[in-house]
Amino acid sequence: MKYNYKLMLAIAFFHLTGCQKSQPPKTVSVQSYQEHSQFKGKIEAYSQSPYSSPISGIVSEVYHQPGEYVEKDTPIFKVKSDQAQQTLLTQLSKRHHTESKYQQTKRQESVYKDLLNEGAISQNEFLEISNRRHAYEFEMVEIRHQLDKICPLLEDDLCNQPLSEIEKHLPLVLIIKSEDSGILHKSQKENPFAIGQLIKQNEPLFVLANTERIHVEFAIEDHESGLFTPGSQVKIKIQRPNQTLLGTVENIQPSSEKNTAEQFIVHVRSETISEPKSIRIGSMANIELPSQHDYLLIPHKAIFSEKPQSYFVEKILNNKETKKIAIKIIQSMGWYSIITGELEPNDQLLYYDQS
Repeated sequence: MKYNYKLMLAIAFFHLTGCQKSQPPKTVSVQSYQEHSQFKGKIEAYSQSPYSSPISGIVSEVYHQPGEYVEKDTPIFKVKSDQAQQTLLTQLSKRHHTESKYQQTKRQESVYKDLLNEGAISQNEFLEISNRRHAYEFEMVEIRHQLDKICPLLEDDLCNQPLSEIEKHLPLVLIIKSEDSGILHKSQKENPFAIGQLIKQNEPLFVLANTERIHVEFAIEDHESGLFTPGSQVKIKIQRPNQTLLGTVENIQPSSEKNTAEQFIVHVRSETISEPKSIRIGSMANIELPSQHDYLLIPHKAIFSEKPQSYFVEKILNNKETKKIAIKIIQSMGWYSIITGELEPNDQLLYYDQS
């Protein structure tokens, strides 16, 4: 829904000379026009990151709820997982065994290399021990991959402790943290923000909306499309909390809704926000054109066209000569046109009254 408020619409008296049809040309003054059109749109996060559960288990504690702002690495859930605990203990045991075998085989490979150089063993014998060392190395990579899913969820750096020390902390409790800053939202699945809730590995857990920037989209009418161009600046005014942000028009697209053939949707991206935790996703924002827009107002009669979509006026110079100036028509209203071009308020234009 669009609201138009026109503050300071100055239409001066046009001084026309000549009294008869087809008589000498007439003059008109260029007037300034301050446009304060205001539009409403819904605030959305500029980017959203979905998070899936790294493990299966039961939620035992909830630290934050949907709608709350959290910083990076903030604990969200505490989870008990028998599966993760068993996987951890199994992989740590395998890591200890495999690292021992790898180091032993690596020393053997070094000895075999010297023997190969002395001609004491064959190339095949050396390759056999070398391939065994590579196999242990690959197995260690796989073990590390499995541990990387669980170890970051543990407290006190347990993964680097001896197994005897880890067993003292059983049953293990895992902490799921936010990987970035933003506002928590529920995923499309069941709500995991409840104690006793079962969560499954790789299923959607929550969505984190980054509010360091915001995105606002709003509808405009066809005749207003000239007010916005990609890259142009607008003001985004938010009521709660009360603040004004600078925004940039990203694109303008025809509306996809039925019965809105004459409407367009404008997409605006805000500047970086100093207090992102104050933003409320889903609330409304007012979009305003900045007051410094150099829009001008002239009568339609002063505009002439040499080809379609090409418009000009005849500017009177100080030496009384004239110069053809290209203009862009932003919007038509009544007998006048809102324009931009290489003109200034109070410039004099020459035109011929064809009436």
